[in-house]
Amino acid sequence: YCYSSPLHVLLSEMHLEIGESALPGTRFQLEAARDSDSGSNSVHHYKLSHNDNFRLEIKDRGEDGKIPILILQKPLDREFIRNIKLQLIAVDGGKPAKSGTMEITINVLDINDNVPVFTKDVYSVMLNENAPIGTTVIQVNATDLDEGPNGDIVYSFGKSVNSKARKLFDINTATGEITVKGLLDYEDKDSYEIDIQASGKGLIPMITDQMALINRETKFQYYITLTAKDLGQPSLSSLKTITVLISDVNDNIWAQIRYSISEEQKDGAAVGNIAKDLGIDHRTLKERGFRIVSTSGESMFSVNQHDGVLYVNGKIDREEVCERSTPCLINLKIALENPLEIHYVTVEILDVNDHSPMFSENEKRLEIWESALPGARYPLQAAHDPDSGSNSVQTYKLGHNDHFRLEIKDREEDGKIPILILHKPLDREVTKNLKLELTAFDGGRPPKSGSIEIFIDVLDINDNVPVFTKDAYTVTLNENAPVGTTVVKVNATDLDEGQNGEVVYALGNNVKNNLRRLFEVNEITGEIILRDRLDFEVKDKYEIDIQASDKGTVPLATDKSVIIKIVDVNDNAPEIEVTSFSSAIPEDSKTGTTVALISVTDLDSGLNGKISCSLSEDIPFKLMPSSQVNIYSLVTSGLLDRETKFQYHITLSAKDMGQPSLSSVKTITVLISDVNDNTPEFSFSPYAFYVMENNVPGKFLFSVSATDKDANENAIVSYQTWRGSIVATDSGTPSLSSNVTVNVTILFMPCPPDCFSKCVLRAYCLILSYAVGLGSWVFFRIALPLSFPFTHSFS
Repeated sequence: YCYSSPLHVLLSEMHLEIGESALPGTRFQLEAARDSDSGSNSVHHYKLSHNDNFRLEIKDRGEDGKIPILILQKPLDREFIRNIKLQLIAVDGGKPAKSGTMEITINVLDINDNVPVFTKDVYSVMLNENAPIGTTVIQVNATDLDEGPNGDIVYSFGKSVNSKARKLFDINTATGEITVKGLLDYEDKDSYEIDIQASGKGLIPMITDQMALINRETKFQYYITLTAKDLGQPSLSSLKTITVLISDVNDNIWAQIRYSISEEQKDGAAVGNIAKDLGIDHRTLKERGFRIVSTSGESMFSVNQHDGVLYVNGKIDREEVCERSTPCLINLKIALENPLEIHYVTVEILDVNDHSPMFSENEKRLEIWESALPGARYPLQAAHDPDSGSNSVQTYKLGHNDHFRLEIKDREEDGKIPILILHKPLDREVTKNLKLELTAFDGGRPPKSGSIEIFIDVLDINDNVPVFTKDAYTVTLNENAPVGTTVVKVNATDLDEGQNGEVVYALGNNVKNNLRRLFEVNEITGEIILRDRLDFEVKDKYEIDIQASDKGTVPLATDKSVIIKIVDVNDNAPEIEVTSFSSAIPEDSKTGTTVALISVTDLDSGLNGKISCSLSEDIPFKLMPSSQVNIYSLVTSGLLDRETKFQYHITLSAKDMGQPSLSSVKTITVLISDVNDNTPEFSFSPYAFYVMENNVPGKFLFSVSATDKDANENAIVSYQTWRGSIVATDSGTPSLSSNVTVNVTILFMPCPPDCFSKCVLRAYCLILSYAVGLGSWVFFRIALPLSFPFTHSFS
């Protein structure tokens, strides 16, 4: 994406999906901006637009630049705001500064964090006891602010609704309509309170296979508790109670006599004297056929035709006779004949505390999500005590614990219902299971009790970010490490379970392509593996972001920087570079004259990059170190003489201190240039020549020769005469010259006999003195005429 101006990123807009369950402090790494400029003109800092939920942190990665990280500082609530738009601005350090902008859109993902809410605080309805089956009693309605399955609601009867109420009423799971499915009887019960639960579709199927007679005189009202439960994971629910009153129709005739006896009476125990109480002469009872006819308790009682007393016929157990009905009334129809009389006798069976409260099962297992909010309610199955009145269940006690409290709801005839209420949030990572003990007490003296163990399995939600096991990862790696080498193994753990706790690894979003070419990470094991060759001399340190994320529906992720320091190995030989080289120097150069500047470099570091230099031996040159490391001057160390040696092949050696050591050599040739430092030299000095007299003018007589050890123009000799001498001059600047004496003897021919010897001898003396030098003895023979027969010795 393109920031405006010279700052660039990959996209102009970025979308993030963040679950509303994300905890404050959760970090979201953003794409870094790029700036083609360098130094202070590159990306200097970032700015985040004002908002209530996020702040910005900038991580400086040195050469890799500055990385923006979005940090959640206030919890998100999708029901309050579904989308958040932010603006991230990257600013460089130029003057004036340039900037680029990226739009960030955050979609807040829903979790099931809202309890369904009924549209009315109270539901209460009147219903005639003769209402036909199928009559709609009332329609309840609950709404849930969550979305998708988390907000879909279906209705059902609550767990605490007893079987009798289930036989009388039905509920439409989709619409919430409560309908009559059994015959109501005001005299049986005139009010009903029923729990309605809204739950996931099909999670709690409604099954019934029989109908029951409902009578107002048996129960005149029902308390109906409705529970609304959404389909989210975890599911949340709420309760609402409605009261159904059963109105009376005139369908009963009341008995005229009423007796009371305690249950568990022995067989034959007297209940009361019916004849006496009705004012009938007991002497006429047998004749008139005094008897019990068509009653619900005919087999439990008998009458004596002699005295009119009503007796117990066998042992009576109130709980067996009346179950939960209170009071327990047995209606008897007494008949007499001649004349015909019908009398009604009601016997109330009084309860004794002969039963302890009992739960339908010894233990109860609940599954509760750790995201459940304080105040969440969990109706429990009520204890059953066949006794009635004060001998029935009166209260419950919950064992000590830190998370739940108990609320008891009095349903009058339906008894007391225990409701578990969460008052401290659950954390599966701290406590996976809870064990509670619920004890039910009756009101007897002494009270009896019964207990049930409640096992609560705390279900996991993805509320934990993976955490790396180390605060920092720093590792060293040789630059010659082969491809496939495991650099380091990172490890992160997630306290959640299942997929919420499974961690996978990846390179961070901001890892550049050049790093991705060098390194890869195993997504399962967290091993960082080298996938290309390293070079310490190219880069000696890498900082790589490794991201650990879980596999939750809305994954949570964290990142950790891994610093890889590259260790140098001695894989580079020193390099010699000759600069400012003079290929030729004058032979009269002074000692210390600079011939060349030499620099040596080694791309390695430490001892591997420390270099020593040397020259070939027995030459008038040496290396002088400079103030800068590994910079040398090649200078003369003695006098030069071109005429002795006109060039030098100088070998430079550079050697590092690595193990093993690497070295390199370089040879340079230095030519010694000539200066005019030699005068011409004659072949002889002096020269002596003999010539015969009478030579023709212009005739060649003799020549002289001089040489110069210098070169080029300095060696070109010219001749001239000067005051009887011959001068040889070279062509140097300034020129050098030398002179020589030439002795020329003129021989006269012919010579008279008397002077021959004198002339000849003088000539030979001159020749010999030139040839061998004065003072030398020379012996020679001279042939003379017969008139000159002798031999001379000359010195």
